[in-house]
Amino acid sequence: VGTLAPGDSGPNSFWVTEAQVHFALPARVSPYVGFGAGAAFFDREHDSSRFSPSGSVGLSVAVTRAWSTVGEMRIRGLGRAFQGTSAEFTFGVRRTL
Repeated sequence: VGTLAPGDSGPNSFWVTEAQVHFALPARVSPYVGFGAGAAFFDREHDSSRFSPSGSVGLSVAVTRAWSTVGEMRIRGLGRAFQGTSAEFTFGVRRTL
């Protein structure tokens, strides 16, 4: 779920479904890059969706063989002509099965 800045024309909030593919270096400290796409849905236009391409860069640090910490920045376009954009920063823990 995202929110557009006040004063932007159109709806104020949206949610996005997407899939991404990540490419990483196989190391204990592993930088990665990701590319993906999905659809953005806006709160005032329940029937409306827009194409949403995205790109990300991140860093994964292995704590053990199964656990790692992850930091990522993702940038997303809203619409084919990038009528809007959003960025997010994510920090977390990952477990490899």
